[in-house]
Amino acid sequence: MRRIALVAVVFLAFAPAAHAGCGVTSTRRVGSAPLAVTLSATCESATYSWDFGDGGRAEGRTVQHDYAAGAWRPTLVSDTGEDAVAPITAISLKLSAPRLHASVAPHVPVTLRGRRAAGWTAVRATAAIAIVAPELSLGARGASVRALEQRLAELRYAVRRDGYFGGEDLEAVYAFQKVERLARSGIVTPALWARLLHAEPPRPRYGGADRVEIDKTRQVLFLVRGGEVVLVVATSTGATGNTPVGRFSVYRKVSGSDWVLFYPSYFLDGFAVHGYPDVPPYPASHGCARIPMWIAQTVYSRIAYGSTVYVYT
Repeated sequence: MRRIALVAVVFLAFAPAAHAGCGVTSTRRVGSAPLAVTLSATCESATYSWDFGDGGRAEGRTVQHDYAAGAWRPTLVSDTGEDAVAPITAISLKLSAPRLHASVAPHVPVTLRGRRAAGWTAVRATAAIAIVAPELSLGARGASVRALEQRLAELRYAVRRDGYFGGEDLEAVYAFQKVERLARSGIVTPALWARLLHAEPPRPRYGGADRVEIDKTRQVLFLVRGGEVVLVVATSTGATGNTPVGRFSVYRKVSGSDWVLFYPSYFLDGFAVHGYPDVPPYPASHGCARIPMWIAQTVYSRIAYGSTVYVYT
């Protein structure tokens, strides 16, 4: 037993000394790119040579470097030898719409509703990002307009989904503002984006069978199926308030033009739901319920002879 112990002591006595290293401190090592990092050596040395891991180099005990997006492994060479510094991760996140798509550099996990892709490592950093909803008005185009059109369609508003804020989008925005009892500006502001996000499809006033409802106060037409509003269309009723109120039935339909009325569905005397070139966000007709020309044939095809029409204030 003594011989074994002696051999062990001799071995330890002649073992080479372990490399203690210089030691490095740094400011935060994970953050948004460009990421400014300050590195400091903790040992005494005649020289300090830094390799930042991204092609950059510097001399001195304390240095600063701006990192682009990526995962980087800096090193320090001093009198004590070469030291590997803890990894630096500078993150760049890009988002695109209308369907949210995230692009991240370097390859770090992105979670959505608590889920992440299989095989990815656990989240080590989170970031709060403000996504600005731009103001939109007539003539706008692009991804934001497509997002607007998609949301209006989800809420059952008649809208043409082409990425261009034309007359069809304007009338749909008017209809939404009417239903929500907002100022009828036709402009999509950040406040309106927030309202769109939390809105729900409107509800009909009456229960029962399939029908058409015309709300004179809000100047909208609801196409109702199975007790739910399936289509919301901007309308303009009588300028003098003469559009009759009550329950009526469609007794006559004209496929095409009937004088200046486009695809009319008559429900009382000469009063009808019909397409017309001008549908302002206020009462302006001679008494009929005007609807936009582009959606007139669709509405006409979904109103059968004998259909119930409710008109109310």
